[in-house]
Amino acid sequence: MIMKKLLYITVILLQVSAAVSQRNIDDMFFSQGTNYYNAGYSPTHKDSVEMINAYDTRTMLKIATNNTGNTVTPSLTYQAFSKLDRFVFTYNFNHQSYSYTSNNEVGLGVIYTLPFSNVHKLSFGLRGDFSFYNLKKFNGIDYIQLEKEKRVKLLADIDLGVHYLIKGFEAGISGKHLLASKYRPDDILLQNQRGLYTYFSYNFSIGNHIELKPAVFITPINYLNTFLALELGVMKKVYAQYAFRFNELRHQYNIEYRGNIRQNQFFVGLAFNHSIIYSDFNAGIRLGYIVRD
Repeated sequence: MIMKKLLYITVILLQVSAAVSQRNIDDMFFSQGTNYYNAGYSPTHKDSVEMINAYDTRTMLKIATNNTGNTVTPSLTYQAFSKLDRFVFTYNFNHQSYSYTSNNEVGLGVIYTLPFSNVHKLSFGLRGDFSFYNLKKFNGIDYIQLEKEKRVKLLADIDLGVHYLIKGFEAGISGKHLLASKYRPDDILLQNQRGLYTYFSYNFSIGNHIELKPAVFITPINYLNTFLALELGVMKKVYAQYAFRFNELRHQYNIEYRGNIRQNQFFVGLAFNHSIIYSDFNAGIRLGYIVRD
């Protein structure tokens, strides 16, 4: 069984080419307790059934209006989790495009869980982040002097997170890019953005078929990025969610279906969001798969 789990871990780490994403995709496609923001969170410890692996893939198509018309930016994110006893190994890859550069970020982490019971757990996460910035466009700017026309710059960083679960209540606190690594050939050209995040939610069960889950996702460094969300679950199959972010006065609507393939679980979700202030429309698809023992 241990060799089987080690094989799953190896397969996950070999799937680097499967992922292209945008760092702030969860600002558009809200996902409660996401591992990208909290290195201590894993979907493998939220169920009394022993989960071996979990895969989460999302794509978002963003349409924004500017002076020249509409711009369309596709994005895709990929996360994977593999459980080995009390440890969970995590992998993610993100790509984000800017005006003069792009960032390919690889994250490799580990989570250790203290299981007080099946519905009472405390997890600690540590992750190393490796951001590869493309400097090609900067080489054509006269006042920016890069050594030997450097094309790629690696900035390494660290994420920490704690996640607590007891029955229907969940709470998390995390720090991302704690080193705030930067690159400054003469002035600061690139820098990883340091973030602090907290998360609280409670899942209310109404009878045997209805769930209601209010949640709040707070960024103490910038309270305008706070999310408020309410999720409705029916028959443990269909989940609908409304979320509101104070920054940009953004509304988001998600719907997700969860089904089973033998003992394993898959989920398919759709999302749409828009801002009251900006003329943009964002639509996305989420696909996931959970392998159970």
